[in-house]
Amino acid sequence: NQNGSPGADDPAPTIPGVVINEALTHTDLPAVDEIELYNPTASAVNIGGWFLTDDALVPWKFRIPDGTTIDAGAYLVFDESHFNPTPGSNNSFALGSTGDQIYLFSGDVNTNLTGYSYGFSFDAAPNGVSFGRHVLSTGDEHFVLQTSTTLPGVNAAPLVGPVVIRQVMYHPPDLPGHVDNSDDEYVELRNRTLSAVQLFDPLAPTNTWHVRGGIDFDFPQNITIGPTQSIVLVNFNPTDSTARQAFLGKYGSFAGLPLFGPYN
Repeated sequence: NQNGSPGADDPAPTIPGVVINEALTHTDLPAVDEIELYNPTASAVNIGGWFLTDDALVPWKFRIPDGTTIDAGAYLVFDESHFNPTPGSNNSFALGSTGDQIYLFSGDVNTNLTGYSYGFSFDAAPNGVSFGRHVLSTGDEHFVLQTSTTLPGVNAAPLVGPVVIRQVMYHPPDLPGHVDNSDDEYVELRNRTLSAVQLFDPLAPTNTWHVRGGIDFDFPQNITIGPTQSIVLVNFNPTDSTARQAFLGKYGSFAGLPLFGPYN
């Protein structure tokens, strides 16, 4: 029923899947944070009354003005003059440069939510580097740093850093009795460039790189990965010669590589 609310026996209307396509989250004046929406559908979409927020638990922060539409295949950008007109008061918000979240909620003329939401959580970003929606071949979506800012427009490629995760051994064969064999786990990191990479901030050497997710590990100070070199994170203390020799006996290709651990 395009002219009003569905009747009692009518199915609920399908809400067009407008998405958050790019966001600039770390800026210094005169630049300001920006949020780009994209309409991937074949028809124009009226998003008047929808909401943008930096807190999924508080959807009603910035209400998109009535009558706002995005044409089919088109982009629309909002900046802090829209969603942060009075910083620190009312429902104004800015995006956190060290990490935050961003969500779009559908709404009606009476400020009621109508059931559609779309958004991401994101981590820290370098100044002036945007996050963009990246769709894998499997259809999975990720919100990743971009090689360039393209607001509004088609996203650039994902920004891949100099150090990448090359291999993960997360479930080596169990020990007898189905005992978890955590000592044979590992994560291999690789410097894919032809230059050495310091795993710390040269201006603040105690601020070292770290790994987060299924494991937690903070690198010691003054660690550098040489050009095209790998290092290996392990789940035991590499200074334990018995554990080290047992590990290298199974993974001989890692002989001569620096081992770091244990991780949590």
